[in-house]
Amino acid sequence: MGVSAVVAVIVSPILRNDAEVLLIERSNHPLDPWAGHMALPGGKIDKGDSSLAYTALRETKEELGIQLTPSQQSKIEIPIATAGIHIGKPVYVQPIIFECMKPSKFLIDETEIADFTWVPLKAFQESSKHKHYELVNAQPLKPGVEISFNGKKKIVWGMTYNILVNLSAEISKS
Repeated sequence: MGVSAVVAVIVSPILRNDAEVLLIERSNHPLDPWAGHMALPGGKIDKGDSSLAYTALRETKEELGIQLTPSQQSKIEIPIATAGIHIGKPVYVQPIIFECMKPSKFLIDETEIADFTWVPLKAFQESSKHKHYELVNAQPLKPGVEISFNGKKKIVWGMTYNILVNLSAEISKS
């Protein structure tokens, strides 16, 4: 059960009440079980990657066209997350937290990302916003948070939801 992927949890600014986290909407791809879902930027670890943080930096640059730096990595750590259990293909993912000012310019890789938005991290702290949703091929009902952006309503659920709930809990301890 080794980590095979990394996500970059990009927060602006991290220890303030108005902190927001960057979420992506995955592009529609017939072979992607998470196509169209809300997620965090990231991906598989390449053989040439020198560290998990390097993977997060590389994937963020590839997907969003923004260059994070190692100095922006937060000291806050949250546990390894698991995706794909509901489809019988578990993937173990290490979240790496970064704090930065909101970039003014993105260069989106449209083969991977359909859209993106900044979401108040507070939404994952407020249990009144958490509901159980019936999602395609996901039984039983899954907890999540509904967000609206660019005229769309989306559910943040699964691994992304769990990572953001864990991050919110860690930040509230600080």
